[in-house]
This record gives sequence, C-alpha cells and structure tokens, in this order.
Amino acid sequence: MKALVLPSEVCGRVTAPPSKSYTHRALFIGLLTKGKTSILNPLICEDTIASLLAVREFGAKASWNTIESYGMPREPRNIIDCKRSATTMRFAIAIASITEGLTILTGSESLRRRPMGDLLRALEKLGIKILSRGYK
Repeated sequence: MKALVLPSEVCGRVTAPPSKSYTHRALFIGLLTKGKTSILNPLICEDTIASLLAVREFGAKASWNTIESYGMPREPRNIIDCKRSATTMRFAIAIASITEGLTILTGSESLRRRPMGDLLRALEKLGIKILSRGYK
C-alpha cells in the first residue's frame, strides 16, 4: 500500500462540554477576585447551585455567567447549606477561614458523614477557630 500525505491545515471550533469541577472553581475564584468574573459554559446541577448560593452568601453578586465581588468574602447573613456537595463544603470551609465573623455551614445527612477532618485539623493548626459536629 502506498499513501501520499500532503501538508494541510485543520481549522474549526469545538465547545468543550461543561465541567462540574471547573464550575465550582470558577464560582469561588470569582468570589475572591475583585471586579467582574465571566464564566463560560457552566455546568448547572444541584452541586453547583449549592456553590452559587454559597458565593452569594459570602457577598458576591453572582449569576451563572457573571460574578461581581470586592475580592474579600464577608460574613454570611444566613447558614450556608452545601446540600450534598462535598466540593462546595470544602471550598466554603476554606473561604470561611479567611472571613471575619461567624460562618455556619451545613449539608445533607450524607454530606455530614463525609471526611472533612483533615481540612479542619489543618485549619486549626493555622489558628482558625472551628466548631464541628459530626465530621471525622
């Protein structure tokens, strides 16, 4: 068999499928960024909805496509319900550690059984005051 390969050019546009992981991260990065953050092609599901609501509680004006923030989270006025999202809980715990005042986080019964102890102990070693029930 003989084949002739000639130089050619590939062109086009591909839209990557939305990612739950990237959407969580974009929301929390937007919270920590002063000014406007744009999110392209977010994945909207129960877990990322929990993150969007948490970002709002920490003081950002947030929608699926745009987040406006002062760059420093504020003390939430309400309890943040992370639903069943361990990613939301872990990011919210870290954000709460740099937030003045009190942050109360909760989640579903199954989330409250998930391992969070390593993160909580690491933050306590840094001097963060944490009160936790049910996390190992």
